[in-house]
Amino acid sequence: MPDIYLHMDDLDDSPLDIRFDSFDVKGKKRILSLRKDNLQPVKALSIYECYLSSKTNSWGAVETHLRMLSYIFTWAFRNNYDIERDLFTGSIPLKRNIRAFKHWMRQRRSNRTLSAIELSTINSALTYTCTMFVYFIEQYAKFSGSNNEQAINSEIVTNSLRRLFKDEKLKERKKKIAPDLSEDEIGRIEAYLKPENRLKSFSKAPKPEIESEVHRDYLMWRLAIELGLRLGEILALRIEDCPNKTQNHIEIVRIEDRDADYIDPRDKPPRPKTLSRSLGFLIKDTPLPGLINDYISTHRFRRSLRRGKTVRRPVMDKPHFLILSHGPRDQGNPLSISSAETIAQRISKQTGVEFHWHLTRHAFFNRGWAAIADNPSKALKADLVYWGGWEREDSLDIYIKRALKERAQKALMFWQENGNEWRALS
Repeated sequence: MPDIYLHMDDLDDSPLDIRFDSFDVKGKKRILSLRKDNLQPVKALSIYECYLSSKTNSWGAVETHLRMLSYIFTWAFRNNYDIERDLFTGSIPLKRNIRAFKHWMRQRRSNRTLSAIELSTINSALTYTCTMFVYFIEQYAKFSGSNNEQAINSEIVTNSLRRLFKDEKLKERKKKIAPDLSEDEIGRIEAYLKPENRLKSFSKAPKPEIESEVHRDYLMWRLAIELGLRLGEILALRIEDCPNKTQNHIEIVRIEDRDADYIDPRDKPPRPKTLSRSLGFLIKDTPLPGLINDYISTHRFRRSLRRGKTVRRPVMDKPHFLILSHGPRDQGNPLSISSAETIAQRISKQTGVEFHWHLTRHAFFNRGWAAIADNPSKALKADLVYWGGWEREDSLDIYIKRALKERAQKALMFWQENGNEWRALS
């Protein structure tokens, strides 16, 4: 099998009974599901992985499906439930089994009050399990009658299955108001990350790689706060996506929209979840194009001695990702998600702000919606939806809720301006 290259990197770090190994097939990343006790492939999950991989090029989406399904398979293994028998015969699981699985999931949380994330995890596991059973029913269930009768009976059975799982889901509070960064917090992060400020904190001139890290961190911050980009979008940027002589905007490109020979050397490549789009600059006289150009032209090179002369050589000889790791032993690798999260932790520690990268996206869109709240025309809302890379307008809901809350908190400014007071109550 010359087109398959096994990496055998264990993707699973949870105490469940399924292990995942990744491998490449003709340049596409695939996932093999194994029982941890005997390292035998789980046939049902292997078949389902083939189906998922045929539907999407997003390796991360397939991995998420399989990780969530590892809960139901672990429960089945530990409770002598032959889940593959039901799957391969196209049978609906018994209601008592669904309830027992849900109860087991809750017990894993030590009988305490479940957090919103834990509630969501349990409900997600139920959703993914239901979706898997629907697939196997459609593939393996046998119905009598004509083709039309078989199709009708299949739909009746799958709808019944969906109701079974829906009835067992736990109640979740609806989406909260989007968190935000205050102006003071944004100012503190900006002041800390500015290269001239950080470089002053060193007692002596920092090494070139440290100076490059300082400029990289500030560039990441400005990309996040000025454009509302997700971390994955920032880490997936390539030099060709950046402003140049022929374009004064940034291209956000999904992996699926890249060329067929696209390569990312990271173990877990960041995958932009949003749609591909072109974004210009909102802030007048923004330093962002200059920051990008300076980082590319100055900090993606190393100085070394060659025959007594100082020469510059590119840090990166791999595909030209914008944001790099600059450790002394790095060979110009693109920055990993875990390293970016470490940078966020450092920002939190140094500024006292509970910072994570996605918070900048909330800060951007909270302000974006507030800016058009007085005139939320369809065109302006469509602008925000496009900017965010969303497919649907309802993705703006959590930002709209924050804007409404803040308008309510400042009611006098909006309802009783120009002296139009409720004098009878004065």
